[in-house]
Amino acid sequence: MKGIQFLSIVLFGLWRGESSSKLSVRMGENATLDCPLPISFNKSTFSWYKQRHAERPELILSYPVTNISLVIYGQGFQPDKFTARLGKSGPHLHQLLIQGSTESDTAVYYCGLGYHRDGNVKRRP
Repeated sequence: MKGIQFLSIVLFGLWRGESSSKLSVRMGENATLDCPLPISFNKSTFSWYKQRHAERPELILSYPVTNISLVIYGQGFQPDKFTARLGKSGPHLHQLLIQGSTESDTAVYYCGLGYHRDGNVKRRP
């Protein structure tokens, strides 16, 4: 059985935390990754990244913490494969659902929270 590795790192001015866990799923199964955050800011952007062995992390998706429906996907990542959602325990548990896992999903996954003073998310054209 191949595994999907998950490492969450949250770094910003007020709090630093790190947790990691390994998740193993069978090919074709769905996987749900959790990223609990103790706090959030209204002017924050939450993001998920994927890093394959010896490669740079790639942005999977990001969204304003105040509106998860405004998801922006990174290049090459599609909503039919990756879905963001909030956990049932409230707005501080962010989840990434990976549909129908394949060999190419074996990676380290990162989650993070970015803060923008002006409340505007900087987007690439």
